[in-house]
Amino acid sequence: MCPIVWERRYKPLRDYYPNILKHESYYKYIRHHYALRVMHLIMNVKKNSEILDVGCGNGSESILCGILGGKVLGIDISKERIKIAKKRVGCYENKLNRKIDVEFQLENVFKHFGNYDLIWANESIQHIAPLTKFLKISYKNLRMSGKIIIADQNRLNPYAYLLSKKAQKKNRGLYITKKEPNTGEVIHYAVERIFTILEIKRILYKIFKNVDIYPFTYFPFTIFKKFNNFCIEFEKNYLRKVPILKLFSVGYVIISTKIE
Repeated sequence: MCPIVWERRYKPLRDYYPNILKHESYYKYIRHHYALRVMHLIMNVKKNSEILDVGCGNGSESILCGILGGKVLGIDISKERIKIAKKRVGCYENKLNRKIDVEFQLENVFKHFGNYDLIWANESIQHIAPLTKFLKISYKNLRMSGKIIIADQNRLNPYAYLLSKKAQKKNRGLYITKKEPNTGEVIHYAVERIFTILEIKRILYKIFKNVDIYPFTYFPFTIFKKFNNFCIEFEKNYLRKVPILKLFSVGYVIISTKIE
């Protein structure tokens, strides 16, 4: 591809994720961190399954699910992110030389209703308020045996906690207001309001009967960038095998299944 064309096409994505695309050490950390969460999504995508990506951002996981054969709808309240996501679909379709069944809509999660086999929420619940209302809507939107997969940061981990506090300080509070994209109605938007694993587990158990938890990543970026291979092996061979340490992971994936 011509460098000028590449620059024009991918500049929005580069601007959106400047650290990942400019610093190799940070990219390695994100790749490790991301792989441990997205593998749970991959294992639960079936051909022709209907999938809702809540807070889809630039559409990475929506597109991934589409490539895997899912019928996907990604929703977000950011016009900029939805615009980027739509552009990316075309790039992947050209690369694969086939259509991907993925759509993106500018929509509020509280206004969306449908029937889905799978709902994916990657670092979305830290922004959605009130959370319990969203989870109840998600339960109704799932078909029987359908699943909601939540991936997020763990407040009990010092590294994740400090990052959340930094974001809240920058935004001068835990909550800010935004406008509902279609109606202009004022909505509350939480700023990196992260939960501990036990907190989110308790909230989910009030709505879902079947809840499975998968903690991941234990080292902050400052350590990982210097000893990435050691960190990966130490996590795999030691840290993941100590039950109490799982409560202090950087992130977690929780899979909740709708059953009778």
